[in-house]
Amino acid sequence: MGAHGPRQVGAIPTLSGTPYGISVDPVRGYVYVTLTASNMLESFRIKGSALIPGKSWHTVRQPNDVSVDDATGRVYVAGRDADQLEMITP
Repeated sequence: MGAHGPRQVGAIPTLSGTPYGISVDPVRGYVYVTLTASNMLESFRIKGSALIPGKSWHTVRQPNDVSVDDATGRVYVAGRDADQLEMITP
């Protein structure tokens, strides 16, 4: 992140679905994106200024938000439907 906040350095397509939530794991070098319309979470490995597609997981219904625990690498996905929270260990 620069002095003026985050800036876009590139673009990469996701799996089917609309990207909604995003979280970065700077310790392990991954970006996680929720795909709300398809109930999926997708990961990308950070390599320099590029993003390399990684794994994908089925998630709770309507995953609107994602967060990473820097200490453990666990990923938490929050779904709007039925107020669900899912923990994923990549």
